[in-house]
Amino acid sequence: MKQIDEAKIPKQKEVLEFLGGVMRGTLKITVETDDGVEEIPPNWKNRIDAAKELLKRMPITDDPITQAQLRKLNAEATLAESRTNESQDKSGRMRKLISKKSDKQLEEMIQSIEGGDSK
Repeated sequence: MKQIDEAKIPKQKEVLEFLGGVMRGTLKITVETDDGVEEIPPNWKNRIDAAKELLKRMPITDDPITQAQLRKLNAEATLAESRTNESQDKSGRMRKLISKKSDKQLEEMIQSIEGGDSK
């Protein structure tokens, strides 16, 4: 059953070949006319749409704008990961510090942070 279900779902290569055939006009569309059934190439709108879909799946990597966008995304991901690690380190250190302190010492810490008296 799994093989039957998998056969129903097109693979990436099959989709790319289909879009390529539409874009090039080699894939024909069957239409019914007054003269009977004919196979004609896709119209220009369909071909352009297929080309756009292909470009979405195959980005141009030597384009300076694409390279800049990739560098920006990588930098943002690295920064976010760094902030997460830093936050985890700080909270871990704080938990260790708190576990070593007595209740009285913790109350004094809270008071000093809040700017109040320890009385």
